[in-house]
Amino acid sequence: MAGKKKTVSFEDGLNRLEALAAQLEAGELPLEELLKRYEEGVKLAAELEKMLEAAKGRMQEITAGQDGMPKLTPAELTEQGSFKAELFYLLAGLVLEIPPLRRRPEDLEELIHQGVREAFEQYGRYHKITAGAERLLREYAWPGNLIQLRTFLNRMV
Repeated sequence: MAGKKKTVSFEDGLNRLEALAAQLEAGELPLEELLKRYEEGVKLAAELEKMLEAAKGRMQEITAGQDGMPKLTPAELTEQGSFKAELFYLLAGLVLEIPPLRRRPEDLEELIHQGVREAFEQYGRYHKITAGAERLLREYAWPGNLIQLRTFLNRMV
């Protein structure tokens, strides 16, 4: 089959594209050879873009329910054949549940003190937080969890 084009993997193509870019950046090849490498790189980049678009088209969109959780669990996706079983079992052993801040009041007090200290050091400003303000911070639900807490403390300082 003399006319059949050899298909490269995406990773091999990306590695080749990086090698071509390095050769072009080095500028050590004759002009004619640099132009050939440039043309090869342009063609290869176009092929890789097509491969990426095809892969995107094959991906299944998982929509979320009102609770923010996927409508289909990884186990259900595995049963459908949309999720590799090997990956599912590998990831299943790595599940770590971290409850939201509103369910960890014992952690919240230390996180507030730590966040305030960091903000003081960052901005070079030092203030006293009243007991009432600290109580309000502890009682707030913090739906954005630690990111929201730290952002608020930085803005407060």
